[in-house]
Amino acid sequence: MVHQRIGRTVGAVVITLSWAAVGRAVNNYIFNAPPSAIGQYNWLGNSNWYLEAVGASGVPNTLLESAEFQQYPGSQVNESTSVGLGASFPLHSMKSKALFNIGVSSNTPDVTLTIDPGNAGIVALDVTASELSFRATSTDNAGDLSVVVNGLTEIEGRMTIGSRTDFAALGVTVLDGRLTVEDGTYASTTLTAGHGSGDLGEVYVLRGGTLNLADDLTIGRAGESRLSIQSEDDLFDDSVVNSVDTFVGLQPGAVGEIEVGPQGRWFNSGDVYLGGSDLANGGEGTLRLNGTYFATQYPAMAEIGGNLELRDGLISLFTGAELTVGGQLETRSGTQLVMQHDAVLRVNANLLDLAGGSFDWIEGQIHFTSKFNVDSTVSHAPLGNAVTLDAGEETPFSETWVQSIVVDGELGVGTGAGGSLEVAGGFANSVSGRIGGNGVALQPSRAKVDGGESIWAMSQDLTIGTLPANPEARLEILNSGTVSMRNAFIGILGLKGDVTISGAGSALASTDSVYLGGNASLGGGQGTLALTNNGTLAVGNSASDQLVVWNGYAVTMNQSAINARNLVVRGSIAPAAGAFIPGHISVAGTTDVDGGTLTLSALSSNLVASGNVIVQNGGALNAYIHGGIGTNVVVVGIGSTWTTPNVVASVLGSSTTGVGRIRSLTLNAGGTANLTAGVSFAAGASDGLQMGGGTLNAPTFNAGTVGVSGRGTINASYSGSGQISPNGALTIGNAGSPVGFATTGSISVFGNSLTLNDADAVELGPTTTLGIISTGGALIAPNGINLALGETISGFGSVQTDNNAADRLQNLGAINGASTTNRITLAGYVTGNGSFTNVEFTGTLEPSGALPSIRTGLVSGSNYKFTSSSELLMDIGGANPGFGYDIIFSTGQFIADGALKVSLINGFTPSIGQTFDLLDFGTLIGTFDALVLPLLNPGLGWDVSQLYTQGRITVAAELLKADFEQDGDVDANDLALWQNGFGIQVSAAHDEGDADANGAVNGADFLIWQRQYTGPLAMVAEITVVPEPSAWWLSALSMIFPITGRYKRCARPSLRLLTPRTCRLL
Repeated sequence: MVHQRIGRTVGAVVITLSWAAVGRAVNNYIFNAPPSAIGQYNWLGNSNWYLEAVGASGVPNTLLESAEFQQYPGSQVNESTSVGLGASFPLHSMKSKALFNIGVSSNTPDVTLTIDPGNAGIVALDVTASELSFRATSTDNAGDLSVVVNGLTEIEGRMTIGSRTDFAALGVTVLDGRLTVEDGTYASTTLTAGHGSGDLGEVYVLRGGTLNLADDLTIGRAGESRLSIQSEDDLFDDSVVNSVDTFVGLQPGAVGEIEVGPQGRWFNSGDVYLGGSDLANGGEGTLRLNGTYFATQYPAMAEIGGNLELRDGLISLFTGAELTVGGQLETRSGTQLVMQHDAVLRVNANLLDLAGGSFDWIEGQIHFTSKFNVDSTVSHAPLGNAVTLDAGEETPFSETWVQSIVVDGELGVGTGAGGSLEVAGGFANSVSGRIGGNGVALQPSRAKVDGGESIWAMSQDLTIGTLPANPEARLEILNSGTVSMRNAFIGILGLKGDVTISGAGSALASTDSVYLGGNASLGGGQGTLALTNNGTLAVGNSASDQLVVWNGYAVTMNQSAINARNLVVRGSIAPAAGAFIPGHISVAGTTDVDGGTLTLSALSSNLVASGNVIVQNGGALNAYIHGGIGTNVVVVGIGSTWTTPNVVASVLGSSTTGVGRIRSLTLNAGGTANLTAGVSFAAGASDGLQMGGGTLNAPTFNAGTVGVSGRGTINASYSGSGQISPNGALTIGNAGSPVGFATTGSISVFGNSLTLNDADAVELGPTTTLGIISTGGALIAPNGINLALGETISGFGSVQTDNNAADRLQNLGAINGASTTNRITLAGYVTGNGSFTNVEFTGTLEPSGALPSIRTGLVSGSNYKFTSSSELLMDIGGANPGFGYDIIFSTGQFIADGALKVSLINGFTPSIGQTFDLLDFGTLIGTFDALVLPLLNPGLGWDVSQLYTQGRITVAAELLKADFEQDGDVDANDLALWQNGFGIQVSAAHDEGDADANGAVNGADFLIWQRQYTGPLAMVAEITVVPEPSAWWLSALSMIFPITGRYKRCARPSLRLLTPRTCRLL
């Protein structure tokens, strides 16, 4: 007989096994031994059985019937026996059966049967149509059988290696027979089945059996052969074949098949050739792997360490099949690779070449042990540039078999010239993923995951992007499909990448971070992410994970959701065009709108923020915040804004969660919050608003008992009872509302400025304090202040209101400066009947009553100070002080300056001799620059001689101002005095022609002389109206002496009646 790759030279070895045998009749020959004695049977060969027993011997004929050699129960067994040189086992009868079985007794030792072929080199197990079995069946699991063949073995017929039996041979050839290894081990250098043409050689490794080959396995050398590896009815023990190189259907005309069934394991460390060898084509080879429906428990596995080449034939991977190829898997023309159900093909994508044969991928998993690219330009793209992973038929357990890809590296889609991957019911699992590349592409790079069972899962990162000039690089997740990864980089620097997530259950889920338009530290990319129809973007598990939307990248939402551990927006998140309900964004950590825009325009679409929210660098957050005790909102920087829709009011200082509720709001350095539905502090809150130079815009702000501090602007109708204490320039109130500002709490301005806005006068609280140490504070109210009875303004600084009656400061309480050196300055129009202490007036003071209808009043205090810009307006409407006319009671110093203007009101006409005690002071310093008194009836004038001593003015008879010589008439002599003094600009005396007592002699004095001209008449009580001078005289005079306007200020005071150099009369 001829062997391929088997021939060896083996020396003879003889080992003797002695055992007691069961008496058995074989063709009238009795092999008996006394149960108590030990018989020794030496099988020496020559097709005859020889019995050597104690005291007897016999020579039986060739076995034609069954014969069993087994241990007699209760007897002892020697541990060795020998088969002589040239041994053979001829069993020719259909009934013949030789069973070598030990272990019947409970005290069976391990037994070794050594078969030595001697010089022939081959042990011929010629058991045609018969069966030869080796097994050990000890009931107590004691005693194993080892069969050692010191040579080559040829099997023709049936040979079984049974339970707990190890069979070792130098080489095995199954001619036209069957080798079965059941629950035992067969070890050989090589094995060839179907050796010759017409031979049908079968090899079965069953029920936990093991076939170990140190070299080649040939199934179908020249004839037909089949190798079956499975555990059949024993699914708890693996049936295993180990080989080096394997040839299936080696020579032309040969047919070979290897079937790996449930719990079958085939480990081939070298190459496998189906239908030939590495040198030439041959016959037909088939590899079938078919496990059970419980594939994870009872798979059929084949691991090929080298190449698997399908030259002619079929590879069929069925239920529970797992085929692993460490080298190249190549199919030739006319061959077929079939995958079905949950079969698994594990191969290096770079070593997979399916171009030659057909690939029927019905269901099952292709497991690439390297990176895998779906791209027509990649050198190894075995599945082409368009791959679809579908769902297949339903399993017997109402599940569905699918097509799937597992990649132990990067799964690339269109990384060269373009390509597409569609997961439509199947799944893809890879270490990482990439869609698109950074080279020139002529076709789009698209990955679509579509359907409820469609999955692309990555253990590492996903990158999406292509050059902007290329067709798109896009990921679509639709109709409950899911894509998961660690980090996602979409549209990285210089590239564009787009994503669509649409449909309920559709999700892109990252366990770490997602970067849109860049990476962790750098932007510069572009693209769009569209979330629609309940699609979800889920990002991050740990505290440092984040979703970053870089500048240049846009996210649109329509009834969708974003769930992120942290969120950074430098690009934009906005409702899709026409979206009524964009959806919600939920952030467990920090939300940072850093120069970008985040917009959610509906009440049902809000930012659920469990952590802090920051809007900075010109960013814009346009959304409700659904926050709580852990939500602190900071808006910082010029142009940075937070704007809410106009539906639900915002609540600050909240300890509970809800729409519009946050723990605190901080507005710094120009940051703006537009809370369009109003804002208030939560019940029981102690704080919640920090103003650091920002702006809060709201229709109303109910501060409750909390109050406000800081600096910036609060444009809202403010009400509250808490303390207001700026630490910089702070503006509060609504200048367009009649209830723009009202407080019942205290105000501490310190050394800062506080502006209070109201369409009317603001209502202050019980105490308002200005200044700190040597730094004054400023209280500013452009539309006025109402300081009610019992309320005070104290300290050091200024109260600034507009200097007009409509925007007055009405003081019905007390305004108390700290001292005469640290005064409170009132710059506006001041009314009321309150008190003023250590106050400086730079605007207007008009004492009045408590009601607008009461024009006169009495004001009190001490240390009044008027300045050159101030005006003191005193009304006289009757004879009673405080009720009929204004009066000021001031203890301490009274510093006069500016203008004192006295008016007659309520139709009151003073009579001669009436005195009005306008000012009551302790010490007078200075004089008024201008004294403006009302015009009295003809013949009457004001006596102000006691104004700076007693604070009084009196009604007296009037002298003629133009009577410069004071002789009782106004005539040519007085004109001559005026002409002599004409041109004096300062310090002019009355007798020098100064009729209006302004220190200058000019045309105004001449006009007075003209009106009062009487001619040479004596002084009388009445003032006679003088005719106007002729036109020629005025014209000539105007050319000679230019007539100037009146001077309001007086050069020096005079306390004499009718000639007051400090005043002018109207």
